[in-house]
Amino acid sequence: MATDGSLQYRFGSLDENGSEKAVEFEYPANRSGSLRHFYGATYTHQGTYTQSVRFATPTFSYSVFTQARGVRDLGAGVEIRNLATGKTTVISCSERPRFYIFELKGFLACDAKTPVGNRCIK
Repeated sequence: MATDGSLQYRFGSLDENGSEKAVEFEYPANRSGSLRHFYGATYTHQGTYTQSVRFATPTFSYSVFTQARGVRDLGAGVEIRNLATGKTTVISCSERPRFYIFELKGFLACDAKTPVGNRCIK
């Protein structure tokens, strides 16, 4: 696995011009060595193809994903799981994000927490 570069997840709001207004959540705070905090996977489960990048804090697991069935786009979003209760919430994207997961191949560890077991970006 490569160690060059960094990755950071940021969530927040934009102003009326589309510029960053406020960052509500940023992980990790320090980009140095950040690649070791993320897991990437591509897999098919029950006919749905998924691309995902996952990370976890001490209390929550976050999975940023896109899904498709054949050529039909099923959407994208962030799945947030409370590690203490198991409760899961999905925040859907209002538009299809630009998700270049294959550029992360070789940089992120494989994800053992997919519905089909350990998977990597292929």
